[in-house]
Amino acid sequence: MASLLITANSLITSPADGPTRVLSPGYVRVEDGVIAEVGEGRPAGPPDVDLPTGVLAPGLVDLQVNGFFGYDMVDADEAGWHTVVSRLPETGVTSFLPTFITAPVRTQAEALRRARDLLPGLPAGTRVLGVHLEGPFLSEKRKGAHNAAHLTDPTPRRSRRCWRRAWSSWSPSPPSGTARSTRSVP
Repeated sequence: MASLLITANSLITSPADGPTRVLSPGYVRVEDGVIAEVGEGRPAGPPDVDLPTGVLAPGLVDLQVNGFFGYDMVDADEAGWHTVVSRLPETGVTSFLPTFITAPVRTQAEALRRARDLLPGLPAGTRVLGVHLEGPFLSEKRKGAHNAAHLTDPTPRRSRRCWRRAWSSWSPSPPSGTARSTRSVP
């Protein structure tokens, strides 16, 4: 059984049976990659990792990563995906949704196919939770930075065509359950 004991001068914890608190000092014991114990004070025995400064906190979940480290997720190649997944933990992000900004449906479908094909070979790092598609059915009045040339009204025909192209490019059974196709309905 792989075990890891981390001590920290300050540790944020959010137990299921109580409010979020800061433990000073505190510790986390991890068994086989799963948090097995969180405690206040110093544990018995020496830690594997001691964090005398800073704050040990739960990982962040970023639900909209359009790009990072010079890569736009909609057209990132394999090296780009590897870089983003490997380096996002430096920012505290432990899982994320790569986001494809409004683009022609064909471009978004290609991006989905590329993501599907790359997911199984991504390195250790930030976990990919799925993919966030933006547009093309956005109001021009509220388009923000989205390119108006790629916006379209959500007629039943256009909606079916868009979703058919996007859905057909995504694996119905993602490897290891690491990604899922979802859509929001207004």
